[in-house]
Amino acid sequence: MKYFLIAILFLLFSQATFSQAISGSVFDAKTGEKIVGASVFFASTSIGTITNEEGYFSIDPKFNSNTYLVITHIGYKTFTLGYQDLGQNLKIPLVEEFFEIPEVVLISDPFTRKQKLEVFRLEFLGDSDAGLNSKIVNEEDLELYFNSKTKTLSVHSKEPIIVLNDRLGYEIQFNLVDFQILFRKRSLDRIDNIISTIIYGYPFFKDISKNEKAFLDLRNRAYLGSIQHFMRTIWNQSWADESFEFYHNLAKIDAKEALTISAGADIFTKKVSFKWKKLNLTYKKGPFKHWSTLNLFAGNTITIDRYGSYMPYLQLKFGGEMSDDRIGDLLPLDFELNDGFE
Repeated sequence: MKYFLIAILFLLFSQATFSQAISGSVFDAKTGEKIVGASVFFASTSIGTITNEEGYFSIDPKFNSNTYLVITHIGYKTFTLGYQDLGQNLKIPLVEEFFEIPEVVLISDPFTRKQKLEVFRLEFLGDSDAGLNSKIVNEEDLELYFNSKTKTLSVHSKEPIIVLNDRLGYEIQFNLVDFQILFRKRSLDRIDNIISTIIYGYPFFKDISKNEKAFLDLRNRAYLGSIQHFMRTIWNQSWADESFEFYHNLAKIDAKEALTISAGADIFTKKVSFKWKKLNLTYKKGPFKHWSTLNLFAGNTITIDRYGSYMPYLQLKFGGEMSDDRIGDLLPLDFELNDGFE
């Protein structure tokens, strides 16, 4: 069984109220020069803007949420602000980023760029219909290296990875923080060799579908049975209506036996405590049940919100069907299932 950790959808995302737009200026931390064209967006959403010729930005949170505000620019480290730090006339210093692959890793890397890139595409975009219909526009910006000692493929990009998803109708600007594939043996084989894949970063979505019905239906299909759908189902406690079932040691159980839901730190969040460290899940699509596993690391409690996001985002490890979802299957947090879909 291979596992998948994805730290992009699940940044805490609970609702609050801003009466005015969030604004500020972005500048070089060392020189003080204003930075033009910096991207400013709410993580994992389609809400964002860029700084003008004065380094200034103003952004309407729209659905008033406390997902991280992310500020990025080529050549600088990504800067994030939590909800509690947002406001007007923010002063945001960006620090130059320097990255160098350790020489010992370069010496021990036995694979060609072409070989590593092929594996990266499949693990990053996925091999679903959506993943196979997605394309990385700027692959030349990727730096890929295999550490023979740890049997790990790591990827770094100095610029945001630009993904065109022709199936779901999104252009995704993915600001990669960390990407690693851990293998069992010194090989890039995927079948029975990948232990886990970790993708950590901040995506920003641009809708390029023009709201055509075909795209809406495909997005609905990508959502149903996904981790995001599962988490929203827990929030609503609607697993029976949503076709999810819970199993422990292969015996079917009531969801209330597996988890306890209580009030969170505010009215927009809930705490979920799991009774066991491992659960099996099914989701029924048509006549078939699709199986997944859910494993917990340290602790047994997470915080969720109604958008399907949760924290700590590295607390849960998914296997089976849900572990197959990748960037090609990703939907923004502000996605809503369209009425009338069957």
